[in-house]
Amino acid sequence: MSKNKLVTLSISLVLIILSFITVAESLSPEPPLFELNQARVQLEICRKEKSDIYAPELYQEALKNWDSVQQAWKMENKKWSFRRNFQPIIALAKLTEEKAELARIRSLNVQDSLHIIVHLKISQVRMLITNYLDEYEMVTTRSSIKNLITQSEQALQKSEIASRTRDYYGALDYLNEAEANIQRAHREMTEFISSYFSHIPEWERWVNESIRESEENQTAVLIINKMDHWLSVYRSGVFIAQFDIEMGANWLGPKQYRGDKATPEGHYVIVKKREKPKTIYHKALELNYPNPIDEKNFSENLASGRIPLNAEIGGSIEIHGEGGTGMNWTDGCIALKNSDMDSLFQMVEEGTPVTIIGTLERKIPRARR
Repeated sequence: MSKNKLVTLSISLVLIILSFITVAESLSPEPPLFELNQARVQLEICRKEKSDIYAPELYQEALKNWDSVQQAWKMENKKWSFRRNFQPIIALAKLTEEKAELARIRSLNVQDSLHIIVHLKISQVRMLITNYLDEYEMVTTRSSIKNLITQSEQALQKSEIASRTRDYYGALDYLNEAEANIQRAHREMTEFISSYFSHIPEWERWVNESIRESEENQTAVLIINKMDHWLSVYRSGVFIAQFDIEMGANWLGPKQYRGDKATPEGHYVIVKKREKPKTIYHKALELNYPNPIDEKNFSENLASGRIPLNAEIGGSIEIHGEGGTGMNWTDGCIALKNSDMDSLFQMVEEGTPVTIIGTLERKIPRARR
């Protein structure tokens, strides 16, 4: 065969092959790009609607179908184009889209339900905290209880933030934490007050003895009722005046050591009367805190570990002016309005007894002012 004929034959074969390929390509099925894109878009929407959290089973089914689509797509792409069959891929893509849509709808329905539940729970927990503060707002006490209240309020705030980001399960966890803390605070506070009120008979005896001594000695005596926030003045056993007071921020319970912001309880006397510039508080009446009973209690509490080992007993407890703020703010002293302090200052002398109690079962009538 001549060289020209061989070249002509080769060209003819190439043309035949190219023609065959062209025909095969024209007969090959079109890739299901539209169906694949639809499934991918629906999965993304499903994910944005947090279906992995609120409809996890349906979401996982959709992902499993999508994985099958990817595997089938790879297998078909390995074949000659005219031998590819995309129908199974199209069916899986449509199934993926359907599962993703179902997961999205389920997720939104669950979120709607949880949204209602969370917001009802937020209202309930907020009401528990509000009720506690309404009942005990003026009764600041042990740090453990204050910490529980703070933790409850913080957990409530976190639940509100979580709810705004549609993290409803997280919000419910925070709400359960807040509810548990405020309920525990309420239980501990109730137990503390019940224990505190068990001293009422003793306080009744203190008051009766103080008034009787005032009558027998024809002298003045001051009775301070911490729970009712008033100071009563008796002279010769007769009730003559009464003043509103403010105390230490941690006033409920006896004073135990320096810095606990508690107002002491017990029998004291006025040891010094001070006016400016000898006091920063308009006028002041210094008490003999700590007395021997305070020193004994301090030593016992220190030995038993009920107070810090580095605690000091403290001192400089006064009845002084600059009150009238409407809140308990002192470090343990008793504060009166300056005008009331002027009146009280004239009624007492150094050596005047002062009896400080928690509260009374019976109420001494308030003086008309």
